[in-house]
Amino acid sequence: MKIANVEFPETLLKALRDGTLVVFAGAGVSMGKPANLPDFDGLANAIGQRAGQAKSSETPADRFLGQLQDREVRVHYISAEILGGDDKEPTELHTDLLRLYGDESSIRIVTTNFDQLFEKAADELFAKVPECFRGPALPLGERFQGIVHLHGSVVEPEEMILTDKDFGRAYLTENDGWARRFLVELFANFTVLFVGYSHSDTIMTYMSRALPAGGAQARYAMSRSLALDDQRWTNLGIQPIIFNQDSEGDFQSLDKAIKTLADYLRRGILDWQQEIQRIALNRPTILLDEELDVILDALNDEAKTRFFTEVATSPDWVDWLDRKNQLEALFNDATLSEREISLSFWLARQFACKHSDTLFNLIGRHNTALHPYFFRHLAWEIGQQEDHDPSILAKWVSLLLKVAPEADSNLDVILQKLGERCTASGLINQLPQIFEVLATSGLRSSRPIGSNWRHSDISHWDLNEYWERILKPRLKELAEPLLRLVTSILERLHSESCVWRGENRNASSLSWSRSAIEPHEQDRHPEPVDVLIDIARNSLESLAQERPNWAQVWAEQHIDDEAPLLRRLAIHAISATTSLTADAKIAWLLEHTDIHDISIHHEIFQAAKMAYPYAGQEEKRAFMGAISAYTWPEEVIGEGELHSERH
Repeated sequence: MKIANVEFPETLLKALRDGTLVVFAGAGVSMGKPANLPDFDGLANAIGQRAGQAKSSETPADRFLGQLQDREVRVHYISAEILGGDDKEPTELHTDLLRLYGDESSIRIVTTNFDQLFEKAADELFAKVPECFRGPALPLGERFQGIVHLHGSVVEPEEMILTDKDFGRAYLTENDGWARRFLVELFANFTVLFVGYSHSDTIMTYMSRALPAGGAQARYAMSRSLALDDQRWTNLGIQPIIFNQDSEGDFQSLDKAIKTLADYLRRGILDWQQEIQRIALNRPTILLDEELDVILDALNDEAKTRFFTEVATSPDWVDWLDRKNQLEALFNDATLSEREISLSFWLARQFACKHSDTLFNLIGRHNTALHPYFFRHLAWEIGQQEDHDPSILAKWVSLLLKVAPEADSNLDVILQKLGERCTASGLINQLPQIFEVLATSGLRSSRPIGSNWRHSDISHWDLNEYWERILKPRLKELAEPLLRLVTSILERLHSESCVWRGENRNASSLSWSRSAIEPHEQDRHPEPVDVLIDIARNSLESLAQERPNWAQVWAEQHIDDEAPLLRRLAIHAISATTSLTADAKIAWLLEHTDIHDISIHHEIFQAAKMAYPYAGQEEKRAFMGAISAYTWPEEVIGEGELHSERH
């Protein structure tokens, strides 16, 4: 995210939000006004001047101070005198680094500085000073809070890490050094931001011994644009964050970036709302990168996401968010966060009707794999709107039916609404398609998979409600497509029962559960499949009146079907066909059925009951002859036990 023209990585901002960022503060933090303290080399030179010894440019500061100590120069106490004192005041950078944290209890700052300026700034900023630690008495590196003076402080001069021997004691001896042990644990558990260091600093040379090669936690360093040491940071596994400089000693850009970042993190909720909504009211194509980064960062938070969705109306935002991978979760079946649910609702509410092509393109780019929540929001919005363009509504219905989730507790309500909307818009041809999805879901609970049963929330009531309210009033127009649809479903259900239950054309649980094709008092506890039977029956009765030849052809196509329900429906269709005489119906039964077939006997009896009294004598004799010709199946004796094949 770009803040004050400095690009802060998202992982660093996330660590700040999560409370897992440690700021490492070096001498550069204390070199600005009003503190004006020296860096480590400057401190060594100042101590040398007091001792009357000049440091050569080739001699490292820690070695020079060690040489002075060998000459009995009290380098630790002189250092404390130079860096200590009540007249020393913190820089704005001290304060702003503390302001990166919400309060004193969340501070995690490690400094290699000896001064007490962080404590002084904290005393002015917070209600109380956070807990402070001074090496070698350090907390556990894997969990700590407060201010850690890694190399000691002016409070205890004798413990300050100044000379080469001191550094050896802290990093190399005493079981590999207490400073190194602390840092190894810290680097393994926290994201780190180095501020006020140069790669070539003596202190960084020692600390690099504790830097693991790689690791799970990210490490960053604020780096000058004129330093030209980016590769050196990278070699240590540290990512440089570049701030611009107009001249070698110019650190205004660093100070501004940290201050702006602190201001950004400490904004109040009303400030966030105003800023986010000011940006969101515009199209993303005319906004600055830093403004767009504000939106990206806001989308990490549920409340801030709502500020965005309340006012963002430009369809350009949809494409922009998609390019930024902010909508990926809406196209898989993972659990959605609250902010992702907000985005789903926003897309449906704002664009499904007004900018449908934008969403069609978005969904197409993701292979039409909608998350169930996104499906629900879209379908609900489409079902609620009353002023749809019929052509757009037809596209939405086609798409939503294609991606409807297998299990959704609201699917029945959603599909009922879509059916109502299609009816109001004159999209009659879409009504059977909606019913097919509703029926397929409802009948899933009656379909075995292995030894288990797949559950569905769609009940007989749901299916029957759609049939009675939406389909039945338009049966004259829909009889033919509905009959084709129901026929296909019944054939599929029977085929699955044959595979999984070992059923056949004469033994079908679907058929046994239905006493009669016509309404019957024994069918007082209907199941979802009963709605299919009712639809097929009423469709056939309508066609038998309006298109009797079509109904007769259908009956002849299905009278020998493997599914007993379809054979029973075929006989019912012939009974309902008014264009056939009673003689023709009796002849049809004798020609196309085995009148002794127990799986279809009720419908044969019903057809005969209706036609026989009006048939001619010849047809009556033929029918009675067929009945009289029936013989019981032969009894078979096997292994001493009598088995009868009689039903």
